[in-house]
Amino acid sequence: MSETANSTEQHGPPLMDVVISVLGALVVGGVIWAGGFGTFWGVDYLTEMFGIYPPDNLLLNGAIRAAFTGIPILAGLGAAWFSYRFLLKLD
Repeated sequence: MSETANSTEQHGPPLMDVVISVLGALVVGGVIWAGGFGTFWGVDYLTEMFGIYPPDNLLLNGAIRAAFTGIPILAGLGAAWFSYRFLLKLD
């Protein structure tokens, strides 16, 4: 009987490497999201403080609000994905 009959093949990285990479990616993504959210919140606060209001155009105003919400989320997801891939390659 050969030794390969009793061994199991493992495809991909070990489970602990994946878990650690996912947790690291969540932390990096959360930090990037928080930075983006804080930046956009600060810009929104300063525009209200100085009396700079968005235009009356409903479409443009909606696009600005969507950007304030969407850009930090997309930046956080992108950072999480890239850091996950980077952390998996460190092994």
